[in-house]
Amino acid sequence: AAKNNPKDWQTWWWVCLGGEAVFIPFIFMMTGYWRPRRAREEIAEHERYVAQELSALGMTSTPAAPEAAPDPETDPGPAAPSEA
Repeated sequence: AAKNNPKDWQTWWWVCLGGEAVFIPFIFMMTGYWRPRRAREEIAEHERYVAQELSALGMTSTPAAPEAAPDPETDPGPAAPSEA
């Protein structure tokens, strides 16, 4: 192992270089926006479009209010299955 040690780094250097050659082109294939401002603008534009489409359908664009949680003191909870 001591004899091959000086050349081992060269093998790994080529492995790393090969990995870079494979993965660097994928950077340009990634989707999404590189700038947060552009992403926020796109989200706002999408929200406007959704609101416009929902209003054209006669629906509201605001989400429904969440259901109120049952009061544990007055609600007995789900009924237990009866044994037959």
